[in-house]
Amino acid sequence: MAGNRPVLHLPITAAVCTGVYAISLAGVTALQAIHEAEVTEARAPLVDAAERSRIARQSADASIREANAALQAATERYLAAVSASDALDSSLAALAQQITALSGAVNQMPRGGALPAAPGAVSAAAPPPVQGTTGASGK
Repeated sequence: MAGNRPVLHLPITAAVCTGVYAISLAGVTALQAIHEAEVTEARAPLVDAAERSRIARQSADASIREANAALQAATERYLAAVSASDALDSSLAALAQQITALSGAVNQMPRGGALPAAPGAVSAAAPPPVQGTTGASGK
C-alpha cells in the first residue's frame, strides 16, 4: 500500500519554492531600485555641474565669436587707416616736392627791389557798341 499513496508534497514544495523565489526576486528588485535612487541622488550635483558647465561653455563660445567679429572689424578699419595714411604720405611727399620747387623759384627772384605802387583807381572802358538781332522777336 505504500506505493499508492498520493504524492502531494511535490506540488506543495514546488509552489513554496516558487513563492520564495518570487519574494526574493521582489526583494532584489526593491534593493536595486533603492540603490539606483541613491546613485542618481549622488550623481545629481555632477549632472547639475555638467549642465552649468555646458551653459558656461556656450556663453564663452558666443563671447569668443563676438570678440572674433570685433577683431575682424577692427582689422578692416586698421587696414583702411593704413591705406589712408599711405595716401596722405604720398600727398605730403608730392607737396614737399612742390614746395621745394617753389622755394627754388622764389630764391631766383630778385631781392631788395621796390615793388611798383598799386594804382589808386581803376577805370573801366565803355563796352563797344553792338548791333545784332537774333531774329527771335520776329524783327
